[in-house]
Amino acid sequence: MPNWKKLLTSGSNIQISELTLQAAGVHKASIDTSGNIAAEGNISSSGVLSGTSLTLTSAGVHKARIDTSGNVSAEGTISGSGQFTATNLQIETNGSVRSTIDTSGNLFAASLSSSGVLNANTVQLANNGVNTLNISNAGAISASSPIQG
Repeated sequence: MPNWKKLLTSGSNIQISELTLQAAGVHKASIDTSGNIAAEGNISSSGVLSGTSLTLTSAGVHKARIDTSGNVSAEGTISGSGQFTATNLQIETNGSVRSTIDTSGNLFAASLSSSGVLNANTVQLANNGVNTLNISNAGAISASSPIQG
């Protein structure tokens, strides 16, 4: 077995085709010949962690991915205690779009409910893409059919 301390401090270029880290004979992490990193525990960095894309798995099941354009997709819940910033947000279930928030802040949803006050400058209700009720920020109400109360 080579003297690793001497090899790593020799000042020459080190070329390793593949690296596997083990502790007590148990596989902990590896870097393959393509530069892919796999770890059984946490991967952390005190600086920027860079890559062309990031895929998170648990027990071999895909949970979340950040692609090369910065798009985030996840199976399950995305949560955070800070601000969530995005240029466009789309929520899907089983491949079907359920709601979107566009770059202007417009919310499009198949169903919308609130247990508190819903604040908006203008409210437009549509059925199959046709506006049926409009409430402007000045309080004006217009409808394509009778309003009953």
